[in-house]
Amino acid sequence: MEELYDLLCELNIEIAYHHFENPVTPPFIVYYRIKSNNFKADDKVFEKINTYRIEIYTTKKDVITEILLENLLDRNGFTYEVISESYIEQEKLYQVIYELDI
Repeated sequence: MEELYDLLCELNIEIAYHHFENPVTPPFIVYYRIKSNNFKADDKVFEKINTYRIEIYTTKKDVITEILLENLLDRNGFTYEVISESYIEQEKLYQVIYELDI
């Protein structure tokens, strides 16, 4: 998890695990673990695999931030999927959600 945080810091925008304690100005990123899918055999875990979500929030569609995140993940050997893109009317924010396994 610390590795992912350090990596996301390279984007130079606000980042928090799961949520911010105080309001922040977009753009910002929230990331968190949603599940584990460990490789198991003989009643032992041989490889720990955690699935994380990375959520980008912006006030307008921000392709540049998305490209920067994707390039960062690519350079560091992560495979990922964009699982959702939406506009949150109440917050007036765009949200793009990525999932990746670590």
